[in-house]
Amino acid sequence: FAYSVLDIVLMGRSNHIATFSKPKPKDIEVALQALADLQLQHLAGQDFASLSGGQRQLILIARAIASECRLMLLDEPTSALDLANQDAVLSLLRQLTKKHGLGIIFTTHQPNHAQAIADKTLLINRDFIRFGQTDEILTSENLTALFHLPMIVEQSQYQQQQFSHFVPVYEVLLEGKRDE
Repeated sequence: FAYSVLDIVLMGRSNHIATFSKPKPKDIEVALQALADLQLQHLAGQDFASLSGGQRQLILIARAIASECRLMLLDEPTSALDLANQDAVLSLLRQLTKKHGLGIIFTTHQPNHAQAIADKTLLINRDFIRFGQTDEILTSENLTALFHLPMIVEQSQYQQQQFSHFVPVYEVLLEGKRDE
């Protein structure tokens, strides 16, 4: 079926709309605000199927926001997004937790995303499980064990802000440099 972007976001309101009822003006207002939060209101009338994968991902996040739930579960919410949109989504998620008390659980393969917004972190694979405060769990040692890949911590400064970020050390980079 061809659904508009607004229709998809309104589907997030299903718990607020009675069975066989139409969305009320309040539902449409909430859906449009969710789109506006992600600066996507200009897509409201477009066919959802015509969007890029990254745009679809953002629309589905808007749908989750429109549900006005107390706990949001997101599976790799930034996986199909370019870097600017990853930043927009992470910033929005942080804002939702701070301003609305929304609980968010999300999966990611990007430890820098967890470091940016998570209070607590669970690292898990078949052989390795760690859980606790993000700043205690996200260490180069734990990430190296988790990913079976050396991970280093880099300290950086930008606009008088100090921060650290994780950098994977890919074998192919080391091999390429050795060949020169």
